[in-house]
Amino acid sequence: MTHMPQSRTRPRIGIFWIVATDIVLLLLAAIFAVVVRFGGDAWVGYDFWQLQGWLVLFAGMLLGNYLAGSYSLQHRYSRFDLVLQLLFAIAFTVVLIGLVSYTWLTTALGRGLLGLTLGSYGVMALLFKMLWFGGLSHSRRFIRRVAILGCGAHGQTLVQAIENRHVVPRHRIIGFLSPAGFPCKATAQTAVTEVTLDSVVATVKELDIDVLVMDLPDQHQERQYLSVLKPLRFEGLYMLPALTAMEHYAGRIPLEMMDELQPLLDTVERDLMLFERIKRIIDVTIGLLSGLLLLGPALLLAALLKLSAPRRPVFYVQTRAGQFGRPFRMVKFRSMMPDAESRTGPVWSGAGDTRVTRIGWFMRRFRLDEIPQLYNVIKGDMSLVGPRPERPEMIRRVAAEVSCFEERLDVAPGLTGWAQIRYPYGESVRDAAKKLEYDLYYIKNMSPLLDLRIMLSTLRIVLFGAKP
Repeated sequence: MTHMPQSRTRPRIGIFWIVATDIVLLLLAAIFAVVVRFGGDAWVGYDFWQLQGWLVLFAGMLLGNYLAGSYSLQHRYSRFDLVLQLLFAIAFTVVLIGLVSYTWLTTALGRGLLGLTLGSYGVMALLFKMLWFGGLSHSRRFIRRVAILGCGAHGQTLVQAIENRHVVPRHRIIGFLSPAGFPCKATAQTAVTEVTLDSVVATVKELDIDVLVMDLPDQHQERQYLSVLKPLRFEGLYMLPALTAMEHYAGRIPLEMMDELQPLLDTVERDLMLFERIKRIIDVTIGLLSGLLLLGPALLLAALLKLSAPRRPVFYVQTRAGQFGRPFRMVKFRSMMPDAESRTGPVWSGAGDTRVTRIGWFMRRFRLDEIPQLYNVIKGDMSLVGPRPERPEMIRRVAAEVSCFEERLDVAPGLTGWAQIRYPYGESVRDAAKKLEYDLYYIKNMSPLLDLRIMLSTLRIVLFGAKP
């Protein structure tokens, strides 16, 4: 039966409306700020004479929102992410206006006016985007139709990731396109359409596909299909390799979908040395400020630990593997009984671990046992954000069973990380492999904005005891 394309709004049209609405909200916020500050008769004249300042503010907010990913429709919907993106855009704009004002602008926007404008815009923009993205997660008008070309071993994994309820706008798997010579088996949930090099373009158009995921087992055949399909990119078709699709929709890089050269290929073109220098400055600055801020709670915890067990040590010091496998002494508040591994040897701690003390359970739930690791961050053994530091013996054990596990040693271990906020405590080699998928995603996508997102998510866990 031939599919007739439905009346749907294309993704790029949706992005246009988000940007257009942002401009309107900025205009309304500017008018509101001038009226409140100077009265109803002043806004036309003031806006005209301060035109340079307003242009910088508008450009800063639009560029900041773009850099934060606010204008991307293909992402996992989260109110927390919307707040984070908005805060980033506002901070970016404030810094930009400050730099421009002190270099060549003779007249800048006043602090009161700037605060009113950004504050009112922030409230309106946040409410609008919550309603907008919430509607996108349910609206049929914005559904993105997805097909998977090929029937590789990752088919059902891709379906689960792409049709996840957090992906905005909603994505719907129309079915699999089965190339000649590589037959697919139909299921109750997904249809299968047989295609050839000559018919694949017509089939994609007939099914009105927005996103095509390439999951062909043969690289030569994949290149052939790509050469035929690539003109459709200029008609709005998104084409993604299976690995990229999983990374994009699930926030992880599945080990079974990559080879051992993939981590190197993913990072070879990035200027990691520059990012690490910036990261180190941020680590020392935030580490020192956090250490001063948390000094009081840390002393209180130390006192409670000492009172609860006067003869037991307050701190727990253990050798961990740092960047490139260099060993260092990591410091934590003691949350287990002394000599917890005297009988078992090195093992993971999981839910229901009887070796953890009552105070230790409280500290672990709110990550308070890790406060002393700020010393390791300031010293340079660790970073604020990165893969969890593991013991050398555990790394050797897992690396013998899990390929690419030692790739996580290419960056400094972190006080918190993408895997820590996305996956619960691990207590097996399988858990370590699953967390590695998130670590590899972080290593490939390291950026100040991703680090900020991870740190704020960790802060939410610390304050509210939330679980990944």
